[in-house]
Amino acid sequence: MHKKEKITFLFPSHVAYGYHGDEKRIGANQPIICTVTLNDFKPEISKPKEIKKETNEKEN
Repeated sequence: MHKKEKITFLFPSHVAYGYHGDEKRIGANQPIICTVTLNDFKPEISKPKEIKKETNEKEN
């Protein structure tokens, strides 16, 4: 996606609220449609690599 781009997601009922609904506004077995606009994004911050400690133990 690019900045200011809109995308629509369709979630089938088994992924959304299922056969129960939410008991208020969403009925049973209803799909959910969500429209999302990407306003901005932040680049992923890379984590520093962990330094592995080596042990120099002699076997007896």
